[in-house]
Amino acid sequence: MKRFYNDYLYDTDNSKLIAENCAPCSSFDDRYYREALYQTPEGEFFLVGRGGAMSKYSQLFNGCSTGGSALNPLSIGEAEDWYREQLDQVYTGYDITKAKDPDPNYNTFRRLFKD
Repeated sequence: MKRFYNDYLYDTDNSKLIAENCAPCSSFDDRYYREALYQTPEGEFFLVGRGGAMSKYSQLFNGCSTGGSALNPLSIGEAEDWYREQLDQVYTGYDITKAKDPDPNYNTFRRLFKD
């Protein structure tokens, strides 16, 4: 996905995928969404999301709710908050220290936001 935002081209093909997350429901559910956090070669963060008609990515079309997508630039603080939220969700499921990228894991969090 490529989008211009404030005269800056955000491109998923030329950026590093940091982590992905999806809603805890079936991909056939209208509430389903999938998000991915990326970092550009210049160090900028952005979030790409896509979801169904009842997800946070829904859009109105001719008065009806449909699925949609978005690309949102994030400050480092917003990226850290998003990643921390994913860690909280993942931590309840399995040992995050053994997770591999692009799954949210503590080692990646420290590298990006703490070191």
